[in-house]
Amino acid sequence: MSEAGPSNFHDLDALDREILQSLQINGRAAFSVIAAALGTSEQTVARRYRRMRAAGVVRVVGVVDPITANQLDWMIRITCRPHASTAVATALAHRDDVSWVSLIGAGNEIVASLRARTQDARDELLLRQLPKTEQVLDLSAWIVMHRFTGRYEKDWSSYGHRLDPSSIAVLRGGGDDSPDAGPTPAPEPIRPEDGPLITALALDGRTSLAALAQLTNWTQGRTKRRLDALIGSGTIYLDVDLSTAALGFPLMVMLWMSIEPRHLDSFGNALVAQPEMTFAGATTGRWNLFAAVAMTGVDELYRFVNRIGDLAPGLQQMEVVPVIDRIKQAGSMVNGGRLVDRVLPPARTTARRRR
Repeated sequence: MSEAGPSNFHDLDALDREILQSLQINGRAAFSVIAAALGTSEQTVARRYRRMRAAGVVRVVGVVDPITANQLDWMIRITCRPHASTAVATALAHRDDVSWVSLIGAGNEIVASLRARTQDARDELLLRQLPKTEQVLDLSAWIVMHRFTGRYEKDWSSYGHRLDPSSIAVLRGGGDDSPDAGPTPAPEPIRPEDGPLITALALDGRTSLAALAQLTNWTQGRTKRRLDALIGSGTIYLDVDLSTAALGFPLMVMLWMSIEPRHLDSFGNALVAQPEMTFAGATTGRWNLFAAVAMTGVDELYRFVNRIGDLAPGLQQMEVVPVIDRIKQAGSMVNGGRLVDRVLPPARTTARRRR
């Protein structure tokens, strides 16, 4: 997205931002539960959520945990001919095993996340399709070994004040499919018949129980039990895509860092505690720590870069690269800084799959 960001976004106030944080904690919480947590009316929550969704500020998407699905989490960086980068990035973004597609630097580089369902699918993209594409000049790939960034209430929320513990307790304890605060059960294996359910949640994690039952051709009781099992065990988690530009953070920046291996864990944990961080993960390759930050502007970025070396010992080198345009987030396409719906290809019913 551009640094200026869209100029006609809905003007978000404190309650809007609290609703967004509530969705991060429990993406399928009923509007009545969110209203109880925030001390407002159900009608107000419903109206504001629908307005923000229509404005391209928020999308809730269901994502299969890669560990559960026996998938590796890859990051890829592609250098293209300048005239071709947008077309290549858009083609990648339309794959349902690719997310977080961005144009960076001068606009001729692409960074994306790949969670191929099978080794053959990974090899087809990384070893055959991309290397043989005339517009691709260079390609590198590395595995995300460990994610420092958390989920749900541990997700990025620097766009507003954190909700108080009592509000979080209401959100975690109420409504459909709230993540349990207790011990997480063993991951629930994905079954072939889960395909339509997973596909629907990938498009909209708040799809109603009635609509999910119709799509799966199950009863609502069976649908709810299966949904509870998949979300409650962590096999599916609810990711909340947010327009950072709409929230007052138009500048997105990616960081590649080289950290002394013995300090990698402590540095990563110190880094993810910073309010600017939207993602941080330990990776294979020369740069063993990758991170993404959301900034209000260049001045804030300058101050952040100046203090990053003081967070913990171990930083050796760092590359700082701005995001020129975001094409896709976790599950939503992006157009002019706004989140837009996408259409997935027909689901393939394999025993272990992402969507």
